[in-house]
Amino acid sequence: MSQMIPKYSTKTFTQVWDNVDSFVDDYKNSPFYNAVGQELDDAYLILTFYLLYNRYGNTPIANQDENQFKFKTFGLVMQYGPTWALKLKIQEKLRDLGLDEDSEIYKGSKAIYNHAFNPETQPTTGDLEEINYINEQNTTGYKKSVLEGLALLAESIRDDVSSSYVDKFRKLFKQFFFPIRHAIYISEGEDLDEDES
Repeated sequence: MSQMIPKYSTKTFTQVWDNVDSFVDDYKNSPFYNAVGQELDDAYLILTFYLLYNRYGNTPIANQDENQFKFKTFGLVMQYGPTWALKLKIQEKLRDLGLDEDSEIYKGSKAIYNHAFNPETQPTTGDLEEINYINEQNTTGYKKSVLEGLALLAESIRDDVSSSYVDKFRKLFKQFFFPIRHAIYISEGEDLDEDES
């Protein structure tokens, strides 16, 4: 007896790659691997597979040509993957700052103003270099309030970088899809129960 599994006109993501190893191997054997000099570590390639599997696992691909679908996928991994991985590392660093009262999130900027009377050298109007001589220095240090520090931290980590990364792959999958319906014909006098016995 056949199972009632939906059939589509193209393969689904899990039919193209049924496991993470085949995805990583295909990517490493593609011309996109090491193409830009900022290659993704295996951990990020594995995470990419599982994020795509999570979102698009049983979704039919948009291409009839499976190889073209693979190249489009790997092109997007190469194009957006390194930036996504860097943003994940930045978010991890921001989360590690902590919320203690001596945390970096409450530290503000510092401004230093130097003034030199009769310096030993003669600067020109087009000179942008600093002189090595000063007579006085004023500094201004800023400290953020708890609310300001927390608000800035919350603003910095609120964007879900993985979701926006996975959204880049949406165009590779069919947006509207229906299972293919197969016509079943029964002649007069046939009994459906005969096939089931």
